[in-house]
Amino acid sequence: MHKCAPMNQPGHLFRLVLVFLSLVIFACSGKEDTAPQGGAVPQLWEITLPDLEGNPVSFGALKGKIIVLDFFASWCGPCKETAPLVERAYERNRSDKVAFVGVSLDQPGSSRAVKTFVEKNGTAFPVVIDDGRLRELTGIFSVPTVLVVAPSGEIRTRFPGARRDLHERITKEIEGLLR
Repeated sequence: MHKCAPMNQPGHLFRLVLVFLSLVIFACSGKEDTAPQGGAVPQLWEITLPDLEGNPVSFGALKGKIIVLDFFASWCGPCKETAPLVERAYERNRSDKVAFVGVSLDQPGSSRAVKTFVEKNGTAFPVVIDDGRLRELTGIFSVPTVLVVAPSGEIRTRFPGARRDLHERITKEIEGLLR
């Protein structure tokens, strides 16, 4: 009969810590693998997710606008750096032609942690907790990542990772799409 080693042995704990750290590093890395930049995502218009107050955010209602999707997680350190930069881009580019939506990759049911993150970082635009559909549709699995979606539904640009010039790059992309 095969016996498993007890979990309290130092080797098991070390391996668990390594796995956890690897997951955190991957999730907060700037590496993107499948976001279809330059490709249309027409299924985006079919998605509706509740905001942090339970109100529906329909992406179909945003059709025809430039959409800036800010993918983040409440536990992600680099996301704390990018949140004020995205907020600055939002304040600078607010109009009826541009919509910003925060997309938390926290687990559904984590609204308290996400609300705390949003309040601490002064996020004024709508925030939803992804149920997996946006993640699958856009191929975004690491945070922070910002996508700029053209009014046609085409992903024009993605900005993975923490960037000091993020607000300027978002603004430049929006200005180019408004021309």
